[in-house]
Amino acid sequence: MIHLVFERPSGVLKAYHFTGQLRYLWQAFGGAVAASNGPMPEGHFILLEPELFPQDTWDMATGWGRVRIRDMSDDDIALLRNAGLLKSETDGRLQIGGISLYPGHCNAYDRAIEIHGGGSALGDPACYAPFQALCCTLGCTRVHNRNIADLIGYMQQFSSDHTFVMSAMGSPGPCQC
Repeated sequence: MIHLVFERPSGVLKAYHFTGQLRYLWQAFGGAVAASNGPMPEGHFILLEPELFPQDTWDMATGWGRVRIRDMSDDDIALLRNAGLLKSETDGRLQIGGISLYPGHCNAYDRAIEIHGGGSALGDPACYAPFQALCCTLGCTRVHNRNIADLIGYMQQFSSDHTFVMSAMGSPGPCQC
């Protein structure tokens, strides 16, 4: 298992190697001032296949790439439990990597929830800069374009051998733009 831990109040996204060693620490924003359903809820989520876009297809909203997020299924929970990576608590919380949270519920959104770069509010070309400002999202987690490229490269190293889990904790801080 590769574990991403998103501490939303401090705006820090950490990526841990399957050995438990911290590999990356990035600045991130996970707020949703404009989203009708609010920010992505706290919880444990599964990360899906990453997409790094060719430069001629970059999008202002997502920048250089994205990683889709989905709720954990019963099969995901069983797989992680059987591997000794997850403990179920009596109140329904799941303990993963020492972090006790309920399974995330982003299915309430009527669209995909992702980790991505970009920032439409910045306009072109600022939204494509390697270290653009981290503007509000509609429920997603925004990271710098350079960092989404790093995350995607990291995931591609291990994608066939590991499950990727993201634990989102706390409420997001204020928007920058």
